[in-house]
Amino acid sequence: MRTLINFDIRIFLLLLLVLDFTLIHCQTSKIDSLLQLIENQKEDTSRIKILLKVSREYSKTDPEKALEYDKKAYFLAQKSKFLPGIIDAIIETSYYYTITGNLDSAEFYSLQAIKLSDSLNVNKWKAASSYMHANVLLKKGGPAAAKEFFFKANNTYRKIGDSTGFMNSLNGLGVVYYWLAEYDSAIYYYLEFLKMCKKMKNEEGSGKGLVNLGTAYNELMDYANAEKYLLESIQVNEKFNNLRFLSMAYNNLGSIAFKGNDLEKALFYYKLSQEQNVKSGNVVGLAQVKNNIGNIYQNKKEYKLALSYYTEAKDLCTKMNNIDGIIEAY
Repeated sequence: MRTLINFDIRIFLLLLLVLDFTLIHCQTSKIDSLLQLIENQKEDTSRIKILLKVSREYSKTDPEKALEYDKKAYFLAQKSKFLPGIIDAIIETSYYYTITGNLDSAEFYSLQAIKLSDSLNVNKWKAASSYMHANVLLKKGGPAAAKEFFFKANNTYRKIGDSTGFMNSLNGLGVVYYWLAEYDSAIYYYLEFLKMCKKMKNEEGSGKGLVNLGTAYNELMDYANAEKYLLESIQVNEKFNNLRFLSMAYNNLGSIAFKGNDLEKALFYYKLSQEQNVKSGNVVGLAQVKNNIGNIYQNKKEYKLALSYYTEAKDLCTKMNNIDGIIEAY
């Protein structure tokens, strides 16, 4: 397998470059179409909703652009005193800070969203703000802190019949149980999430569930199933240009290769993961994969390179105030 990867690597990378160009072109066309729609809208509420859709599209590949359009939506919502739009914009701001690693700011905005949702007293926004806050707490305070808010979101989405929100909260609960090392429970929720994706014909959403499912099987050392679902996830996430989930899949495939002592294959996948994290601005994922690459070079006894990657990982974790990551990098 190692010989095959070395032989095909230039062709594979060339195909990735072609695919990236095609996907970026498709995404740009979608964003351009949304921006054209804005010009035709007379109502501020419609303009706000479209601006938020543009922000969400950009969040897949360009967090800074996502924040730019999110701010436009927020200021327009403030001007028109459209509270649901203000809440949605604040949730998107919290998401921006979550994926860029500024978890204190992410928590500040998610708590603001909860406060405003409670004042609006509409279950749709109560559920959405609880779900966002759960995601922030998961990264900042761990699964025990997040679990309550994921269940709260899940129950509220079920109550109001919001299938999309209910589906996403199932995935969130899977992530909680994954971090609690209750992998069988995690797999249960991931499979339920994927069933909902199939039922709702949400192929893009399944990309997230597949990579999470593969990650859980990796922890259970069921490498055959892990590799199966991770490779399947790559096909889906390449189609929809979901760089964050591509980086997770490559990172896990690198982990499987590393455990099998195939260091070249592991390094190949880790560097693909690093590339996707850089493109998407995912600081959390970038810190993790740099630490993993450091482990590769340490095992290869290339200590200067190992130290360089460990130092970069530590600096990123220090920037995010991620104590566990700092300890791991040391």
